[in-house]
Amino acid sequence: MATKRHTSVTAENYFDAARGLYWYCSDWHEGQWSGKYSILSARLQYTPAMSERGPSDDDESSAFYAELEAGQWDATELLDAIDAAYNQAHK
Repeated sequence: MATKRHTSVTAENYFDAARGLYWYCSDWHEGQWSGKYSILSARLQYTPAMSERGPSDDDESSAFYAELEAGQWDATELLDAIDAAYNQAHK
């Protein structure tokens, strides 16, 4: 079944997507053995700045976060899309 998406991950916004995914997984993981915790701690190559407290309203990270919460993105699918956009941008 396809997941309904509103925001596409591109070479221009993959960092915002990673920020939104990081904070979503941080807020909603089910413990250290869960898939979201695995994304947060090992699979997602994103480390927030010390001043960060969540997704930003100044970029698309809050939109990705909201879409994850609404079920419009699956966390693993978003991670895969981030990886693909990153690889495309850095060819």
